[in-house]
Amino acid sequence: MKMMRKTAAGLLSIVMALSVATSVTPVVFAAGETGDGSSTGQTAAVTVAEGAYLTFKEGETLQLSAQGGSTYEWTKDGKKLASGGRVQILNSSTLVITGLTTADSGTYRVSSGANYYDVLVTVSPKDSSASGSLEVLGYTVQDAAGSELQKVTPGTKCRIVVALRDGRFAEIPTKLDSYGNAVNIKLTSTSSFQTPSFGDLKQTTMKKTDKGIEYAVIFNDITYVGGDNTLSFDLSYNDGSVAMASQSVVISQCQTDSQTGAKPTLMVQSVNYGGQSIEAGKTFTLTITSYNTSKTVALTDVTTSINLPAGLMLASGSNKELTTQVAAGGSYMSSFQMQADASAETGPVNVTVDYTYYISGTSEPLSDSQTITVPLVQPDRFTFTTMDVPTEAYAGEEAYVSLDFVNKGKGVLYNLSAELSGDMDNAGQTQYLGNLQSGTEGSVEFGVLASQAGTVSGVITLTYEDVNGNAKTQTKEFSISVMEMPSYDDMYPMDPGVDMPVETGFVMPWWGWLLIVIVVVAVVVVVVRIVKKRKAKKLALELAEDEDDEDF
Repeated sequence: MKMMRKTAAGLLSIVMALSVATSVTPVVFAAGETGDGSSTGQTAAVTVAEGAYLTFKEGETLQLSAQGGSTYEWTKDGKKLASGGRVQILNSSTLVITGLTTADSGTYRVSSGANYYDVLVTVSPKDSSASGSLEVLGYTVQDAAGSELQKVTPGTKCRIVVALRDGRFAEIPTKLDSYGNAVNIKLTSTSSFQTPSFGDLKQTTMKKTDKGIEYAVIFNDITYVGGDNTLSFDLSYNDGSVAMASQSVVISQCQTDSQTGAKPTLMVQSVNYGGQSIEAGKTFTLTITSYNTSKTVALTDVTTSINLPAGLMLASGSNKELTTQVAAGGSYMSSFQMQADASAETGPVNVTVDYTYYISGTSEPLSDSQTITVPLVQPDRFTFTTMDVPTEAYAGEEAYVSLDFVNKGKGVLYNLSAELSGDMDNAGQTQYLGNLQSGTEGSVEFGVLASQAGTVSGVITLTYEDVNGNAKTQTKEFSISVMEMPSYDDMYPMDPGVDMPVETGFVMPWWGWLLIVIVVVAVVVVVVRIVKKRKAKKLALELAEDEDDEDF
């Protein structure tokens, strides 16, 4: 690929070449094109915009060449590149990286003097596009208030939510558009559905599973105009890491006038399961109201049966019910005792409703089938455990309050954050705590500062998103008794009538000197007495020896 950029010195030409490692001679092709491994030995230059986004697979070779300058410098993400190992810089003008890995993804820049070009490179794992495909997990049809619809006639606006799994991704794509979407959606079944505005095509929060990434696309304010009830769309990703994929899903709730005429047909009129959604592990009654679309023909021996997906099971009874007769234009109810699997993942599951029946007075069986959606959710079991609050504090000093919490649910809690509010001086502190996995504990600590004595009241607010992307908030209140900081006089009180002695150098009082003199005199007297006694004893011994000598 060839990119031109005008500079003060003229034109600097940069050739960006993509080569496939398995080809004998490098095959050069533009971003978005593919090579078949063959080569004519010729280099094709394609002009692209600076900042081009190029994608590779692990194991392929990246080759970038520059021309038009004298010397060049190559960097990746701001760090200078040098030859060594898989990285080779040839004559400073050509950068070659063989055996690409995901760590080689980044922004590559070639500089020549004051001129430079950037190219963005993404390296995907070898199996990121081959380990799976884009598939529809289920769908639901809702009105503007979010209530599920079981029948949509031509001209009716509704919201269609399609749950998807893309096995081509090992990680969640991060390149978002201005609406916060990582995907681009284009409605293709425009003969049956009126295209909503771009801002009405959205995606839910993506989550990573061992089978790929899972999320839902939302068609807000989409209008069924009649005809075929197949919703078709093209889906691509902003990072361009995988090819565009097309998907179709039959929206059985969308019915034309011809489908509601005199022909005897059984359809689901409404579904009731006791609330907006079913909590995993709970039992519930699934009540299906069906009606005969024919205004002139009655039906007999109607069997209504349900086929259950993973995540739902019968709690008791049978999956079939018999209704002996349904009048023309009449309706009836079938009830089934159900239980949601405690380990079921959050998301919609599809239940197939099958009908077999006879036109009154005939022996030829007829059949119909329809799909209904039951939304399953893992219960939110995010709870506070302990809160450590000091009973009292001093004005002007921070006291620390900590709050422990745990996610006892089976789903991940996303974007957990904490905020401190109240009448303390440093209210408004926030902390981002990230995602909290199932079965994981955490804690948050804030320093509370008050400049005045009294009672300080505060609230720690934790905000997060559940597995459905719904923002939720929990709060915990606390209070601290703040006392004035004690002064030195308070700790060591003094008699107001006594002056504080002024510290000076040490001066010996007169009685001290007298005591020293007395002690010295006493010591001298004792010493003198001892000396005299020793002299007297010695003299006595000498006299005794003289007497002994005279006697001898």
